[in-house]
Amino acid sequence: MTEEESTITVTKNGMPVSVMMAPERYEGLLETIEILSDPKIIKALTASERDFRAGKVYTHKDAWAD
Repeated sequence: MTEEESTITVTKNGMPVSVMMAPERYEGLLETIEILSDPKIIKALTASERDFRAGKVYTHKDAWAD
């Protein structure tokens, strides 16, 4: 883990009260939360996983063929 990826927990009397992290990491977490809270995206991801497990995939070559 790089320094930019690390988080620091701030405590008061031994209890966590705050977390410090790089702004890029924070923005990434907010984006992840937004994606995971969208039912349409979760449904599409679930369908994609099902297709992948069933072998319904394209190779890179197939996907970019003219």
